[in-house]
Amino acid sequence: MSAGMQDQKRTLKPFLSPMNAWAFSLGTSIGWGSLVITCSTYLSQAGPEGSVLGMLLGTAIMLVISRNFFYLIDCYPDCGGVYAYARDVFGYKVYLGEALLSVAAILITAAFMSRRRRLTVALMTGLVCLFFVCILVCTVVALVSLPVPFLGRTAIGWIVDVTTIGATLVYGFAAAAAFRLAGRLGDKKDRLFGLIGLVLMISNYAIISQRARESEEELGLVRDRANTDPLTGVKSKHAYAERESAVSHEVKEGRAEDFSVVVCDVNGLKHVNDTLGHKAGDEYIRAASRLICELYKHSPVYRVGGDEFVMILTGRDYEHREHILKELNVQVEANIEKGAVVVSVGMSDYRPGEDQDFHTVFERADGLMYQRKQQLKAMGARTR
Repeated sequence: MSAGMQDQKRTLKPFLSPMNAWAFSLGTSIGWGSLVITCSTYLSQAGPEGSVLGMLLGTAIMLVISRNFFYLIDCYPDCGGVYAYARDVFGYKVYLGEALLSVAAILITAAFMSRRRRLTVALMTGLVCLFFVCILVCTVVALVSLPVPFLGRTAIGWIVDVTTIGATLVYGFAAAAAFRLAGRLGDKKDRLFGLIGLVLMISNYAIISQRARESEEELGLVRDRANTDPLTGVKSKHAYAERESAVSHEVKEGRAEDFSVVVCDVNGLKHVNDTLGHKAGDEYIRAASRLICELYKHSPVYRVGGDEFVMILTGRDYEHREHILKELNVQVEANIEKGAVVVSVGMSDYRPGEDQDFHTVFERADGLMYQRKQQLKAMGARTR
């Protein structure tokens, strides 16, 4: 590197602070997010023709909504607003004055900001901070004041609810007000626009609600598939991980109720696969699952590995855990003689004040399961 370049490098200073960089990143992402969502959602599903038709239809709906708002503002000019100011200045009884004001404001701001970089940065940072605070306040208010309507909803349910209440209902009330006012004043054309707007908003609400229900159902099916083992129909490893995390959290906080962990391992699965094939091995696993589920009727059964099952006992199964374990072991020992499915089982109780996490209880049960496996081996059962 030359001496001149080294001097230039030493004189360079960062123009944007971390806060400024964050503001520009967030502001840019919001603007580009609108474009990305439009392209990824509308274009991919409706195609170019459908997207253009949808935007034209949306424009027509917004014109009807604007007409209803215009009628209300025109009938009550004392309410003020940009429209009333533009009409007084330009003398137009349409929205042309507002459009001219908006275009002029954009051009003046753009020209001014292009020559004032630091002011641009400050303005962007201020606007993004204001936007962030407003979103935060709205979120807190929603969480505090509206917990019941959104209880159990997914993220997309929240978004649909908010947009429906915040837009469709407001536009619907405006259309209803315009319809009623025009009827009272005898304005047939404006009454028709009010009726059209009201019908559109009711229809829009019905469509959005239907799509929200369909989305919730689809998400529910995906969740069920993720939490269900496809081979046996019992709970999956994913469901077990969620339950394990929840119980472990309760243990660490000292508020866990009494529970036991039961670990089961299917004996001889490798031998069945090697001699009879994997289809027979799958049926062997299903037979083991049925055996376990028949006895542990009040606890979810999780398949956490190829030949391993886990249960977390609470309630009735916890109260009768010793009896159920004894009954299962008796049936397993009888299956050795009959050549039926053999399962090694280990069980351990949660010890409040001693166990610091769920994994400790699981490790004890797992160790007892391996001890039981050796006992069954001595009785003639295969371990693998």
